[in-house]
Formats: sequence, structure tokens, C-alpha cells
Amino acid sequence: NEAIKPYLRNWVWFIIIPILSLVIVYLYIKKATPVYKIQSTVLIKDAKKAPSSATGEFAVLQDLSGLGGMGTNSIDNEIEIFKSKKMMYD
Repeated sequence: NEAIKPYLRNWVWFIIIPILSLVIVYLYIKKATPVYKIQSTVLIKDAKKAPSSATGEFAVLQDLSGLGGMGTNSIDNEIEIFKSKKMMYD
């Protein structure tokens, strides 16, 4: 009983400090800017340099996606799409 008395006198601090700590941590997590490290690689194949068997498959993909009318510089068009700011942010 004598060992518990000092703790019972300050029982309020045993409730206030954990609650206050949780509130501070919650606010910190909400306000902190998340940091991510992302690395990726994109391979754009040229239809002109593709093997003859893959050319047919590529033509089907162009028809489905609507990319068939992009002209002969489709690689340049794809690179420009990746350079746009909206795509970078997305």
C-alpha cells in the first residue's frame, strides 16, 4: 500500500501525459510532408525496328488505343507525353 501511494497521488498525470502525447504525435503526422523515393524505367519500342511478327501485334494495339494516326515519329510523341508536367505529377 505504501508503494502505491505516490502513484495514486499523481494519477492525473498518468492519464494526461499519454493523451497529450498521442495528440501531439497525431498532429505531427498530419502536418509532416511524406517523403517517397520512386524509381522507374520505361521502354518505348519503335514499330519500324520491331521484328515482323511483332509488327502485326503492334498494329492491333495501335488500332485499339487510337495511336495509329500518330505518324512516323511515335517515339518522339511518347517522349513528349512523358515530359509534360501533368503526366509527371500524375
